[in-house]
Amino acid sequence: MPDLAGRAVTVGLSGGLDSVCLLRVLHQLQDSIPHILRAVHVHHGLSPNADYWAESCQRLCERLEVPLQVFRVVVRRHGGQSLEAEARRARYEVYEALQTDIVALAHHLDDQAETVLLQLLRGGGVRGMAAMPAQRKLESGTILWRPLLQTPRTALQAWMLQEGAGWVEDESNQDSRFDRNFLRNEVVPLLKSRFDDCAEVLDATSRQMGMTASLTDDLAELDCGLWNGVLDLARLASLPDRRKLNALRWFMARYKVSLTGRQLEEWARQLWNGAADAMPVLVQGKRAFRRYREKLFVDDLTLNPSPVSLGWQGQANLTLKDWGGEMRFEIVPERGIDRSILPRLTIRPRSGGELIRPGPGRPLRPVKHLFQEADIPPWLRKRWPLLFDGDALVAVPSLAIAAEYQSIDGFRPQWRPNDWPDRDLPRWI
Repeated sequence: MPDLAGRAVTVGLSGGLDSVCLLRVLHQLQDSIPHILRAVHVHHGLSPNADYWAESCQRLCERLEVPLQVFRVVVRRHGGQSLEAEARRARYEVYEALQTDIVALAHHLDDQAETVLLQLLRGGGVRGMAAMPAQRKLESGTILWRPLLQTPRTALQAWMLQEGAGWVEDESNQDSRFDRNFLRNEVVPLLKSRFDDCAEVLDATSRQMGMTASLTDDLAELDCGLWNGVLDLARLASLPDRRKLNALRWFMARYKVSLTGRQLEEWARQLWNGAADAMPVLVQGKRAFRRYREKLFVDDLTLNPSPVSLGWQGQANLTLKDWGGEMRFEIVPERGIDRSILPRLTIRPRSGGELIRPGPGRPLRPVKHLFQEADIPPWLRKRWPLLFDGDALVAVPSLAIAAEYQSIDGFRPQWRPNDWPDRDLPRWI
């Protein structure tokens, strides 16, 4: 249980038995553990009674003097997902955006049992059967908390009747065309008629699966030796296939990418068994996963670099969001850029054909060749910032400074792309 004292706790309130019960329990708990109680209702608009549910939540919160936010969302099938899945995605987008310390949800023991069975039947494996954790962090840092997860629905209903409290019923809960409702209405009652404690056993199974999933994650992290988001494929090459697959699954999951067993095996085959000079790529949403020279890189497809003034004012680091990285400036005793010209420089991407003389008496070198020799992946070359003084190329950060711009006690600009290991940064020529 998270520490509630003095913290903002927002209950996900649907108006049904479970969430109304949770709101009332936390409302009563304020006397012994003072906290800032709020509620949020996500209006999906999928039921003809959706407006009534929102109004019911509003009346309840007014009686309890609990602030309520109502969010209307549009739910449509997308990418083959069911309406249930899309509605859940919409709710969690709302939860992520809330300004609160804790989001409390009313999932209970029977919900957990149904989830375990669903994941088993869908082939969710160990991770899927771990089902719903009692507590986890959202991407926003907000704690997602399920305090009723080991309480059966019958206990919630008995308490609500004792309190004389009312709630609304979602008519769709009786529609067994939905997988979860089929389990709830048809399968679980049959199981309970034979196995009294089946919900408790399934909950215990989920916790065991959760522990197993955590152990496989720990093993993957040890195997990967991950640094800054680059996966060293050569490091994993000698491992048994099952550990390579586990490591790859863990790496992809860090970027919210979930592949089926067959997809994961095919992706692993391309990464480890493909031709040495092949550069397989897997695009998932706004990211591309690219193999290059026995490493797996993550490419942000939203980046769109465009010419910009360097804007240097003496700082050691300069973040360039549209370019996807950070410019660092280090003082060097020789062969640096004179401080006086840094503020007037502009940053531009490559257009092709650029040449630079890396030092006095040295020949002009194509920038293209510098990138190749430095082993910089092709997609990064397209957004490697070049520094210009008017039309004159001054520097290729991390690689070369034009001889005519070199001075004593100057600055060397280092380009550090996001998710790029420091130990892999190219060396100056």
